[in-house]
Amino acid sequence: MKKFLVLPVVAGFVVCMIAHVYAADTEFGGQYRINYYNADRGDDTKENQAAARLRFRPHVNTTFNENVSAHLQLEIGHISSNEGTLQSSVETRHAYLQFKPDACPVECTVKAGIIPWSDSFGDTLASSDWDFNPLGIGGAADVGGGKLRIGTYKTSEWSEEPAKGKEDDIDLLTLDYDKELAKNVSVGVSYYNQTDQGAGTETKKTWIGVRGCSDIGNVKVNGFYLTSKGDYASASAVDTSGNVIKLEGKVPIANTNLSVMVVSASGSTDGKKRVERISSGQGYWGYTGILTIQGPTDTGFDGDQVNIGNSTGMKAVQAKIDFSLAGLPTTIAAGIFKAAAGSEKNIGTDLLVMAKYDLSGGLAIEFGGAKASLGKAHPNAGSPAKDRDVTALFARLQAEF
Repeated sequence: MKKFLVLPVVAGFVVCMIAHVYAADTEFGGQYRINYYNADRGDDTKENQAAARLRFRPHVNTTFNENVSAHLQLEIGHISSNEGTLQSSVETRHAYLQFKPDACPVECTVKAGIIPWSDSFGDTLASSDWDFNPLGIGGAADVGGGKLRIGTYKTSEWSEEPAKGKEDDIDLLTLDYDKELAKNVSVGVSYYNQTDQGAGTETKKTWIGVRGCSDIGNVKVNGFYLTSKGDYASASAVDTSGNVIKLEGKVPIANTNLSVMVVSASGSTDGKKRVERISSGQGYWGYTGILTIQGPTDTGFDGDQVNIGNSTGMKAVQAKIDFSLAGLPTTIAAGIFKAAAGSEKNIGTDLLVMAKYDLSGGLAIEFGGAKASLGKAHPNAGSPAKDRDVTALFARLQAEF
């Protein structure tokens, strides 16, 4: 994520000035939230982890004409001081132009700038929700009855003037294609390539995957198969070749909605079979609140989450039910997580109970609790490995406008 202190303010003024000069349509909005949490992380040497935090994400959308528009989103917080002049940071989260080239022979749009990007595999590799907003250019077009999405991004620039023959950028190329074959039946394919030239060496990572979704009766089914490969130039690093498969089904039962997800990702004790990820932030890919993360648990106690990139792999079964309890949308979710390799197999179990109360249009409070029992195969089990229980209570007051 690109961080600036003065530039976002200047950019905001520039956007407003341009909007005035060109009589453009300007829309202001944002997301304002206050989090509170109290978590027992299972460390007997420390008190519970507790805090209240505020974050504000204002945005401005400017439409110059039917073909050209701009989007700017800032992030203020989370705050680290709760009194007097609040100490915080101001960050540019998104900042891009969007346009429709006249020369494009098909219906297409192009974005250029700091662009929110998420993978097409359930946010398991990289997610804009977790601040994967690289600088680059990307486009989407209607091709062959389907939707083509392609982009090239500089995820890191490092030095502008590296030593001769020592390029140090990290470049990402993405290509996604999805097509509806019949009513409620669609398939897709993706290819991603990341080249890291840091420290004068070159590491290449590639991902190739297919996905699909369909309605089978009243059951909505989706899934994907993804393979990754990492070729590391450093003699101390291990080349990797891994794969992951996901199957998910969603079905309404009476007045509830039941969802079940099964994920199996390869792994090994030497790390050679792990699945590579594009970034460290994988998004809200699961159902639970500690071993996977939901919006209201995306707080200070989210350090025990796991993902498909675990060195020893992962086999996970998760289920959730969504229903109304006393008029409140409520979710109960549970998951069992195991390692694919190694002498210790138990990553942990996780239980989440969460509800939402709508205070007024666009303003709601979400609250609940989560409990996870982490096993010796968890990445944070320590050395020697120990079992650990994590319990958390949380609440999030959020307005979106």
